[in-house]
Amino acid sequence: LMLLAPIGWALGSTWARSLPMPPGLMGAAAQMITGGVSMLLVAVLRGEPLPTEWPLRETLAVIYLIIFGSLIGFSAYTYLLR
Repeated sequence: LMLLAPIGWALGSTWARSLPMPPGLMGAAAQMITGGVSMLLVAVLRGEPLPTEWPLRETLAVIYLIIFGSLIGFSAYTYLLR
C-alpha cells in the first residue's frame, strides 16, 4: 500500500488536469468530499469503532489539520496543478 499510494496520487493528479472540475475552491472541495466519503465507506465496511470520547488536544490537532492541511494546503496544490 505504501508503494501504491504515491502511484495513485500521481495518476489522480494527472487525471484531474483533464477532468472538468468546478472552478476555484469547489474543485478542491469536491475532491476532499469524494475522498472522505470513500474512506468513511471503507471504515464502515471494516467495522471500525467510533471514539467514545474526544480529548481536547487531539481534537485541536484535527481542527488544525483540517484548516491548514486540507483547506489551505490542498487548495494551493490544486491551484498549482492547474
